[in-house]
Amino acid sequence: MSWGTTRTWKYLGKNTVTRDNVGRIVIPQRVFELGVLDQPPDDQEASDETVTGHWSFDSEKGWLILSDSELTNDPPVVQDGVAQDDRFKTQREIVSRGPEDGYRMTIPSMFFAESAGGNAAVSDHVPERARVEPGEIRHFITAEEFLADTPTATKSCYLIRRSQLEHIMSSNGEEFDDAYPVPRLDS
Repeated sequence: MSWGTTRTWKYLGKNTVTRDNVGRIVIPQRVFELGVLDQPPDDQEASDETVTGHWSFDSEKGWLILSDSELTNDPPVVQDGVAQDDRFKTQREIVSRGPEDGYRMTIPSMFFAESAGGNAAVSDHVPERARVEPGEIRHFITAEEFLADTPTATKSCYLIRRSQLEHIMSSNGEEFDDAYPVPRLDS
């Protein structure tokens, strides 16, 4: 199956994008449990091992993507008739707040609107639906197809807004894996 056409989703959790000038988000434990990202060492100070995540977006849906390695099988974004090759080159290290508080990662500025401190020259070609606002809640979802070794060995998950999650939940043929259901959404 191709990106955005899957029918059985796995809900991994949700978290809020920080309002500070850095724009970080805590990564839910299920993201590590399913192998979307490697689990960082408990004591990052004592280890030379680093865990990185790669940020990109789905060109069809416009959704934000977090992957364990660079996505290379999608065509580049074309802006003003010129292919942009920077779409999949953004990566960030996971920063530990300690195992008891989870792990957080900085969302690159290219995904923030200009008013949120993003680089307008870069974020202009990022779809509106993939852009992030400080203080907003993002829901992490994936599907078996995004965890498989084909067509690539890259493992990924989407970070979507509540309205996008509700759209998936109301779509015919879309469902959530019983082992990874969506919790009740508070209004």
